[in-house]
This record gives sequence, C-alpha cells and structure tokens, in this order.
Amino acid sequence: MCVHLDWAPFVQNLTGPDQLVALLAGGLLLGVSLLVWAIKTLYLLGREHRWSWKIAVVPVIVLAGLVAGSVFQPAGFDSARPEMDKVAIEMLREDRPHTRQDLSLAGLEISLVHRAPDERVYFYDADGYVGSTVSGWVYSPGAEPLGSGTQQFESISGDWYSFVFTIY
Repeated sequence: MCVHLDWAPFVQNLTGPDQLVALLAGGLLLGVSLLVWAIKTLYLLGREHRWSWKIAVVPVIVLAGLVAGSVFQPAGFDSARPEMDKVAIEMLREDRPHTRQDLSLAGLEISLVHRAPDERVYFYDADGYVGSTVSGWVYSPGAEPLGSGTQQFESISGDWYSFVFTIY
C-alpha cells in the first residue's frame, strides 16, 4: 500500500528503483509472515485439533490491504489537472519566464515547474527522475511540441503532453 500510494515513510517521491526495493522488502516480510502463520496454523489444527479465530486474522488483514489497494488510487495527472491548468495559465500571464519548485497539486508531487521561452510550461514529476531520464507533463497551447532523440512527447488531451527527457 505504501508503494502503491507513494506514502513510504523512509523515502519521499519513490522512483522506479525505490519502488522495486520497497516491493522486494515488503514481499520478503509478507512471505516470512505467511510462512510463520502457516506453520502455527498447521500446528494448531494438526496437533491440538482445535480452531481459533486468531487464525483468520492474518488472511483478513491481507485481504483488507488488497481491497484498499484496489479502492484507493494514487494521485495522478487526471486528479491534478485542474490545479496544473491554473498554475500553467498563471505562469503564462507573467511577464518573464521563471520557475516554481516543490509543489503538491492534488496529491501529485511536482519538483519543478518551468516556463520556457517558447511559451510552454513544463511540470517535472518528483517521482520521474530515474537514472538519466526525467519525466513529467508540458502545457503547450497552440503548438504540439516536437520530439527528438533525447526528448519524447506524447499527447494526453487538449494542450497537455507527457514528456520523457534523456539527460546525458
């Protein structure tokens, strides 16, 4: 759940490798817990021939976590879009290009918002820095941004595009 909702207490803004490490650690912990639970359950049912409601606690907690994970969705572009629209329009109305840092828009963490001289506003995803790549979204009214070998753009809707930049 912590990885799914980006609520990890030990790392802010989990990137792909951070998520992998957290999932491996959580999977190992869950596997060991399952093994201990199975051994105790088999001992209680096989040797002592009795039932305890305590046996059902572990599966109920795991199922509750799975249900919660499917119900609660992490913040994403769609939930933050109204606030991102507002920020982009404000930045385009200002006289000179500038940046804003460390924004939280509807739960989506944005490390940097930058208005470029070409009148585009770039939103860098705080979770989007992985190795030599950075990703995020760009508000580009009027003209579709053109990609190159190190820059890739994909249309989302209207004037919004997602981007991935490779930094060498």
